[in-house]
Amino acid sequence: MSKVFRDVMVDILTHIEPFRDSITNLLMRKNPDGTITAVAKARDGNIGFLIESKEEIPEFEHIACFGSLPYLRSILKSAYFNGKGKASTGMGIDMQYELSSNGETTALRAIQFTTKSKKFEAFYQATDPFVNNLNKVKLPTIEEYDAEFIVGQDQIKDFSEVLKIHKTAPKIGGDRDDIFKLTIDDGTVQATFGDKGHHSSVTLADDVDIATEITGIDSLFAVSKIESMFKLIGKGEAHCSVAKRALRIQIETAWCTYSIVTVAKKLGI
Repeated sequence: MSKVFRDVMVDILTHIEPFRDSITNLLMRKNPDGTITAVAKARDGNIGFLIESKEEIPEFEHIACFGSLPYLRSILKSAYFNGKGKASTGMGIDMQYELSSNGETTALRAIQFTTKSKKFEAFYQATDPFVNNLNKVKLPTIEEYDAEFIVGQDQIKDFSEVLKIHKTAPKIGGDRDDIFKLTIDDGTVQATFGDKGHHSSVTLADDVDIATEITGIDSLFAVSKIESMFKLIGKGEAHCSVAKRALRIQIETAWCTYSIVTVAKKLGI
């Protein structure tokens, strides 16, 4: 197994890990140029990933649906296969393909992992991509994002600080405690937490590129989803795009580019 395949897969699975309670499958396809495109989406549709690898992945062919993502990540990050220390002796990999349940498409069926020393081995079974229409997973269709701005360390720090204050406020109940209002008006992005009784807000950006003729955005998003998305930015910055019913961040690592989308909530504060 090439180091590129392992590093790309670990990079992807690590970015999906914060959403492991809602994202259970990863759909991957081979592109004509040898790179891969992967899509993952939460069961409730509230968070989705579009991932493009920067490198060719020669071991991977056709299409695959990866389930049991924490198990696969654990294998790839284990001391046997991470390329570090005495326990790591290199990984051999046998990717097994067969005809899918649709009778037409060849897909990954299983992966046999084995260290070169034969000391350790692990078997991973992929999911049939045509069961329960898993092959049709895709991100929400947003024809055009209305506004764009950069999210960097200052913005993440401001968001986190006001969130700490919000978490000490009296609870409203249910999903209403996990939402905040994102407002874009007159070129300024503002996040507001809480209800009419207790609320706090912070300006996230005042240098906004308005892409459409909007009169303003006033949408509700899940605090937990945005908080996890911001953590994935790490020590860098991300391009953020907002529409009335979706928010997208775009980040880049050494191995992949990511578009992560969360949809607006239909819930009043």
